Amino acid sequence: MARMATEFYSNLYTLEGTIGMEEVLSHIPSRVDAEMNTRLNKPYSKEVVKEVLFQMFPTKAPGPDGFPAHFFQRHCDLCGEEITGMIIRVLNGVDSPEDINHTFIVMIPKVASPKILGQFRPISLCNVIYKIASKVLANRLKMILPEVISEEQSAF
Repeated sequence: MARMATEFYSNLYTLEGTIGMEEVLSHIPSRVDAEMNTRLNKPYSKEVVKEVLFQMFPTKAPGPDGFPAHFFQRHCDLCGEEITGMIIRVLNGVDSPEDINHTFIVMIPKVASPKILGQFRPISLCNVIYKIASKVLANRLKMILPEVISEEQSAF
């Protein structure tokens, strides 16, 4: 199963090569203006990180670290400063996200007796620290998405 998954996703995400991408991109108008860019680049705060922590469902499946969000919510007074500091350092590019990006991948069958990898749905069980950092970024992007994505792009 591991070999099959590795081959499947290696082939799926293999770069096929592009030619002339700069020319294509030069014809696409910029949708992020200076004010939006300022909002996206404003410094991260401990308050925002803590707010995101408490937006998380407390008992979702933990990742490789074994801790659900409830642990960090319940013991925020004990480890909150260290956790928020680490997340802010990762978001600012000071610390590497590699340290918090260890993930379990669980293959959930889509059909009764799956025979090929496409009949499984991969579910990533990420560490809570990674989830918090990702949600901080997602919340920030949500502020400008309605201004950047047109109504015609209903898939988003």
